[in-house]
Amino acid sequence: MPDDCPQVPLPLSTTVIDDGLSIVAAGFPGLGTKASWQMTQGIISNASMRHEDLGNQTLIQHTAPIDPGSSGGPLLVKENGKYHIAGINTWKAVGRENVGIAIPVTDVATFLYELDTPDQTDQQVLAQLENRTAEEWARMYAHLPDSTREQLREQEWSLPMDIVFSADREQERLDSQKAARKSHSNKKGTTKNSSTKNSGRKQATTVRVDTDLNNPNAAGIYYDYLSATTHEVAAFYEHQWWGVLVTDIHIGSLIAEANVAGYNFWDPTPQWKTIGGVVFGGTLGAQLPITIDRFLLCPRVTQSFTGGPMIGADHVKIAFLLDTRAGLDFRIPVGNVELVVGAHYTFNYSFCDLPFRETAYKTPTIGSMNHYLHHGFGVKLAVGF
Repeated sequence: MPDDCPQVPLPLSTTVIDDGLSIVAAGFPGLGTKASWQMTQGIISNASMRHEDLGNQTLIQHTAPIDPGSSGGPLLVKENGKYHIAGINTWKAVGRENVGIAIPVTDVATFLYELDTPDQTDQQVLAQLENRTAEEWARMYAHLPDSTREQLREQEWSLPMDIVFSADREQERLDSQKAARKSHSNKKGTTKNSSTKNSGRKQATTVRVDTDLNNPNAAGIYYDYLSATTHEVAAFYEHQWWGVLVTDIHIGSLIAEANVAGYNFWDPTPQWKTIGGVVFGGTLGAQLPITIDRFLLCPRVTQSFTGGPMIGADHVKIAFLLDTRAGLDFRIPVGNVELVVGAHYTFNYSFCDLPFRETAYKTPTIGSMNHYLHHGFGVKLAVGF
């Protein structure tokens, strides 16, 4: 370029590079023996390509025509009406039409940073990523080599690790998709339009036990319908240790029918009244997290210990409750959190001076304390974070 020509660099793209994204390849592939400027249009045909002959690194495959001489030219996307660099065109598949291969912009950004700071350690190079947005993380992390991903997990500074692990799952989905495409393209006569024909094919489902949860915390409510006459609603905060051990604290209300006049079971004229109480307690339990593609199923068994005052028309008694719950939680990713929907069956063993409605089975009295067994279905709704 002439010395007086302004050289304004194009910005690096922050757009999520995904299949089907419209792109433009720019460069000087030449016409005969003379370099010739050209811009060609296409789409991303494989946003996470890997090939052993190219070092097994993550690359971008696209359909914009390129030729020898295009190498080093930018792969461009439009953001707010202006072109940004999404990658650097480097290879072309010989013998196939419109199969260009580019180095992703994440590798470009890392290279430029290392070029400017040659004395930086790997930790310092990775530290530049700390202030990236969650959207940038999702895109950049999916293109990092495995060794760099491991280093990121070992960082002590705060990272959007939910994005990191979500990207892991997304990468597994893409790998599964690529395997299906490869199998399809290897069949005779299907190479040319393999990506189009494969778009409607059912992809393989990934199922695995995964104790490294994206969102180990959850907050929400649950409702238990016990023995027709007893209801319990509680708000809870839960933490999952190592993805398997479950602990929570909760506060709730218990509504039941009992005889507040001190009725005994031989009295022919019981006076049943609705009473209410506030209970406090905690839970300990275990679960088995099963990942199915992007979703998470958690069969679980928990034991809660709660207690609090039961208040009637003319009585205030203390009740103690042991709640055993067996059920299934279904966790659905919604942005950076998860929607948690659960169902369970509850066995509630209660201790109280007040005689509950006889629909609850009365066990033998120990001292002055009556023991009752309630049971029934329950549901849960929460947000995982």
